[in-house]
Amino acid sequence: MADKNKLQEKYVELQLLSMQIKQLEEQLNVLDQKAQELVILRESMRRLGELKASAKSLAPIGPGIFVPGTVDPTKGVLINVGAGVIVNKSFDEAENTINTQLHQIEDITLELSNNLRAMAEQAQVTEMEIDKLS
Repeated sequence: MADKNKLQEKYVELQLLSMQIKQLEEQLNVLDQKAQELVILRESMRRLGELKASAKSLAPIGPGIFVPGTVDPTKGVLINVGAGVIVNKSFDEAENTINTQLHQIEDITLELSNNLRAMAEQAQVTEMEIDKLS
């Protein structure tokens, strides 16, 4: 009877580990997508900085909807820093902000990857324990 209870405990533990592993994998996918978006944004900003003053452009205001405008790279970009506050930054400052965000994502990704690896190892140990009890 004790072995049956122990076996049930191990199955529950394995199920919990599996759910946590799945959640970590989803979080890693979200972080990867965010990092890719930031890399694309950084490249777009570099190209934008190479434009001539008063270059014609289209500004998106919604999906598939644009308004005509002009771009003056000498004025930098406007960045939402939170709480509805928008500040003007140079292209270099904006790129530094993006790079900082990318480094933060890399740090979090490394930590989550380490957690994922540890959970996967624990799941293997739990599976071996289940095999021994079966």
